Amino acid sequence: YTLSLHDALPISNSISRQEKSQMTSCVGPRGSVIILLLSKGKTRVAIIRTSDRGSFKACRRKWDLGSKLRQNYEPVAPAKPLEFGTAIHAGFEEYYDPLWWTKTTWQERSASAIGAFKAQCERQKLRRLTVSGDESLSLEEEEDFAERLLLGVEMFKNYGQYYADKDMFTPLYTELEFEVPIEGTDHVYQGRIDLVIEDAYGEYWI
Repeated sequence: YTLSLHDALPISNSISRQEKSQMTSCVGPRGSVIILLLSKGKTRVAIIRTSDRGSFKACRRKWDLGSKLRQNYEPVAPAKPLEFGTAIHAGFEEYYDPLWWTKTTWQERSASAIGAFKAQCERQKLRRLTVSGDESLSLEEEEDFAERLLLGVEMFKNYGQYYADKDMFTPLYTELEFEVPIEGTDHVYQGRIDLVIEDAYGEYWI
């Protein structure tokens, strides 16, 4: 099934108008979405992401509006659980930082994670103010962020204490982005892995 050129536009703000006029898109292997860019008679490598594939199969309009390959719209006020999850991810990226894993105690790692979590929450608050144009958040929003901070801080404190003697592995990478070629095509599949570890037997785990 091939989409029309009209449906395929726009793909990215970084692509010229002339290049956009040469684009098309189609459904690839197992329902994945493929963006094809024809340039000087050759097909440039297309990028396929898990989020795009899921969004494309669920709702074409949602995919068109929100995909970074398309119009890249974002909600004015992101969903609270998503914001909280993003902040938690920032904390865990710091907690499992391979550079400091063998040089720190669980208390130090928890404190570092809490710092990263708080910093992300502050960035989210600033974004809210920037988008709304207000000088301050509403009372409801302030209370919501205060609850998030309290919950996140306690989560990292208890997490560090509970897993202090259970994390019998060595972190190798956090938030690792990857790209692999798709066999039989000129396209690549991109994604991100939260954590890659090595256990006591030298085995790698995702």
